[in-house]
Amino acid sequence: MSESDHHSAPDLCRKSDLGNLKLIMNQSIEQISQQCQLKMQERLEQIWLVAEKERASLAQRMVSDHLAMVDEGINSLPNYHPLHWFQSQLEFKLCGVLEFSNAQTAQNIAQDILNQLQSEILLSIDSQQQEIAKEFDRQIQSIRKSLATTIQPQLQNQRVIIAEYVNSYISLAKLQLREVDKFGFFWNGQRVSSSNIVISGTTTVSPWYLLGLQKKQQPVHRVMLQQLKSLVKESLERTFRDVQAQIASYIETDLHQQIQDLVSSV
Repeated sequence: MSESDHHSAPDLCRKSDLGNLKLIMNQSIEQISQQCQLKMQERLEQIWLVAEKERASLAQRMVSDHLAMVDEGINSLPNYHPLHWFQSQLEFKLCGVLEFSNAQTAQNIAQDILNQLQSEILLSIDSQQQEIAKEFDRQIQSIRKSLATTIQPQLQNQRVIIAEYVNSYISLAKLQLREVDKFGFFWNGQRVSSSNIVISGTTTVSPWYLLGLQKKQQPVHRVMLQQLKSLVKESLERTFRDVQAQIASYIETDLHQQIQDLVSSV
């Protein structure tokens, strides 16, 4: 075989197939990341709703519970019926902010929300990283087939089984992704805890016993739903970018070297 023959077909396979492999895996992981973010954002809202209802006044909870009981009956009425309007005015609505006079209480509530959400995030990541690893190996199997087709003319006079010959050089990655062990909540590039996601400040109040004649400043500590959503989004994006980087590294080093060794052997 000439020097040009020795490199042309395998090189073409190496450049196009490995480039396509990175593209396919990046797109697949990006889609998984978006799906995971959506699912966890919805779960966060559910957890937040419970926390906000627990902080609501007794009157608000009684109205909300009563509406839940009569909801089916109201929904059976025509859309123009006035009860639908009354229901929309009385039903519990998220305000997206929890306010506390005590900083430690605010931190405890924030930590409880994060703990509930993290347990579900870890389960989701564990399931997704296993599927990603399996998909990566399926793609490597396609690479094997492509390489077998490429080198077959060079080995047609030798007593070898092409597929077995290729597989002896190109191994399945069987990646052990450990994102569950490394997961943490991040916001603006910094790892966060309950203490640094509570926003502290002051608010103006008018005590009832002063009949509105005098106002005073008092400390307030807030936990914000929108901030937690941003935190979840950034944290999951960070996790799946790390998966993309691990796979890209394997393609550029291990898999690339395996293909070079195969080409050199032909």
